[in-house]
Amino acid sequence: MAAEKQRLLIALGWILLVIGFILLVFGFGSEEWIHQQAIMGAFTGDYQFWVNMESFRQLCIPLSIFFIIFGGIILFSQMIIPSKKENKSMKENTPINILRLRYAKGEITKEQYEQMKKDLEK
Repeated sequence: MAAEKQRLLIALGWILLVIGFILLVFGFGSEEWIHQQAIMGAFTGDYQFWVNMESFRQLCIPLSIFFIIFGGIILFSQMIIPSKKENKSMKENTPINILRLRYAKGEITKEQYEQMKKDLEK
């Protein structure tokens, strides 16, 4: 379950980064094209749509920065920083820890515990 969650968060991080970069390209690269379309729209009566597109373009840059930062944080937290739960579970699943747990539960006697511990330490 934890691995699935981590994969989903990594996918979400990549998706946010891609959307952020697409918005960034649209925000910086479309100004001249939108102005040309607005001029053409003035003749066809579709001027208001392109004025709204200019407003959307101006909104793209802050949105892209938000998506890039948020996606980067998600990716960094899931890919770079190791999960404490995973480290803890790795420590808990060592043979000696399993042996200690079995002894603590009363599944094995003290003699069995000591013999198995000697065998594991070899």
